[in-house]
Amino acid sequence: MLTAVFLAGGLIELIQLCIGRQASLHDMIVNLAGACAGLALAASAQGVRMGLPARGLQVLALGAGLVFLSGPALTLWDMLQAARHFPVLSDFETSFQARRWTSGDIVSGVSRQGQASLRVHLKAHETYPGTTLTYGFGDWEGYAALELSFYNTGQDPLRMMVSIRDLEHSRNRHKGIRDRFDRTFLIQPGWNDLRIPVDDIRAAPNGRTLDLGRLTSLVVFTMHLPEDRVIHLDQVRLVQ
Repeated sequence: MLTAVFLAGGLIELIQLCIGRQASLHDMIVNLAGACAGLALAASAQGVRMGLPARGLQVLALGAGLVFLSGPALTLWDMLQAARHFPVLSDFETSFQARRWTSGDIVSGVSRQGQASLRVHLKAHETYPGTTLTYGFGDWEGYAALELSFYNTGQDPLRMMVSIRDLEHSRNRHKGIRDRFDRTFLIQPGWNDLRIPVDDIRAAPNGRTLDLGRLTSLVVFTMHLPEDRVIHLDQVRLVQ
């Protein structure tokens, strides 16, 4: 039975590859865990005495469930913390804040304020190396500026772009960079404190204004790197 479930799950993922979607080992394991739980529960409901193998299925299903539910639970907890600490978008003083960003790890010892920052490895082989804030934006109306600090670990200046997109842009990506906020900064070695007026962010798209209450991503990235670089990001916040 379990073999059939695993093979069927594998076949489904293979079909997804053939039609242009992404296969997922995660989905296959979840299916298998669900089958284990179903068999164990069915045995209990029918009054079947459960031996060691059936008990093992229950333990396996419970363990798999805890593993796969822990990620979403931690993300939900951090979303609540982000709302609580707004207008600070990230100060990286808790390890959970790394979940808000698509890449980077929180390290201590290098910080603009506090004890830690987000270390981001910029890979030369990537087209747009950087990281993206994906949740915890709140409503930026009524604030004067977005502030954020970069630490350039290299000896040469580094061009970094800051891009801010809203829901309208996310639904119409074909409009390109003229439909969002984009600005380039030359980051000198050491700490650099950036201040971007919210009025500039609001007025950036052509033919409309950016919806400051429905932002979807804040991207910091670079391009055309001749070699790998490392930056630190800290104190991402809105100020009056």
